[in-house]
Amino acid sequence: MLYYDYLHKQPAAELVKEYDKARQSLAQARTDVNRVRVALLLVLPNAPFHDTTAALGLLNELTKETKTASPGLRGLAGMMAMLIAEQQRANNNVEDLSQKLKDEQKRADQLQGKVDGIKNMEKNLIRRDRHGISAKP
Repeated sequence: MLYYDYLHKQPAAELVKEYDKARQSLAQARTDVNRVRVALLLVLPNAPFHDTTAALGLLNELTKETKTASPGLRGLAGMMAMLIAEQQRANNNVEDLSQKLKDEQKRADQLQGKVDGIKNMEKNLIRRDRHGISAKP
């Protein structure tokens, strides 16, 4: 958690350096700690390398494939994986709801156009009737 706090306070350029360093460490030694470090970096909001799918993959590797992880690290990875999966579901729901909102707004605009058209027709009929009445002696 201290590492996340440290990362959260870093400027973007430092985060990129830290991410590159963590990836290199993971490539050299695919340890549980290295997996969690890279996953933490990948889930940082607004990071240029933000990738929750990759983070989830690393965390799932740790929770499912390794038997040597400490219970604390395994628990942290499991909790992070659960939170990331829930966030992805929420993001998908937001996308679905946004699309539905756009569709409903389009439909409302079309209906408003029809209402405006009917109002214009009604105004024209009223004007025509008035001109027709005043034109007759």
